[in-house]
Amino acid sequence: CNTSISLLSPRQQPTIISEPQSTCHLIWCDHRAFKDSSSQLKQQLEDRAGASVKTHKTADNCIRLFRKKQRAQGRPPCIILVSWTNAPALLQYLKEAGSNVNANAVGLCDARSCRKGDTVHDFSANHPNLWSVATTWEEALDSVRNAVAELN
Repeated sequence: CNTSISLLSPRQQPTIISEPQSTCHLIWCDHRAFKDSSSQLKQQLEDRAGASVKTHKTADNCIRLFRKKQRAQGRPPCIILVSWTNAPALLQYLKEAGSNVNANAVGLCDARSCRKGDTVHDFSANHPNLWSVATTWEEALDSVRNAVAELN
């Protein structure tokens, strides 16, 4: 019989404060996630989304993770904040993987990652896993929060 008995009085019981856990994984796929100044951005992302963030520098690293975990049963859905630089390769993979990978992406096409002449609307029409495109960090935080909220 595995019965657990506490030997502490109610006053001595440790208080456990648990934050609501998200039912999805959150990935930030951007080379900026590895810069010295990224810890504040990562904290903002975690606070706004209510989920811990895993970081990957490139789309190839994200794709490698998805391929490795592809056959795992019961994996929660995934929201990816992806830089515009990494978006084409990652979104193409998600499109080809279809229902084998349960993931949606928020593309960040800001002044640091978008090239002049990039056509966001034409690009987004061809990628069903693209949740939204943000043009500022604040917009990206809001989009990720909304995407996570819809899954929870």
